[in-house]
Amino acid sequence: MTAMPNMNRSQSERGQILIIVAAGLTTFLAMVALVIDGGHAWGQQRDTQNGTDAAAYSGVVALSENRPAKFAGDPLPNSDADVLARIVETAGQNGILFDDAYYTDFGGTRLPGPVAVGSLGSADPPGTALGVEANAHKDFDTFLAGIIGADALTADATATART
Repeated sequence: MTAMPNMNRSQSERGQILIIVAAGLTTFLAMVALVIDGGHAWGQQRDTQNGTDAAAYSGVVALSENRPAKFAGDPLPNSDADVLARIVETAGQNGILFDDAYYTDFGGTRLPGPVAVGSLGSADPPGTALGVEANAHKDFDTFLAGIIGADALTADATATART
């Protein structure tokens, strides 16, 4: 005698596999989005950090160019505005958005105030400034993370360079 399929299944069980497949597919796509967009975000963070490092370094180069004139008692070639212009220019060349920068001592601690780069205008940078801390960010679109509501992400970075 062969077994007959159970014909008394309730109507509520019909279509369950569709819900399970849909949930599984959504979970799978979210995991793929995490891998692809997570890797992309990691690369964008690295690029942002490198650009911020370069921006801080360019500000310190401007400070370093002032040192010979300072020790000789001559007028300084680079004003506070010049230091800011170099940082902003370098950030732009590296495709990042400049947020702010501060003068630091040699240990990387912000000068009391804190003294923001560019806040002194055409005046000389502070005499005790031996470094620059730069802060920048980069906004970028995601590839698949929009599935879970993340259409864009931001990479932030801080860098300090000393002379």
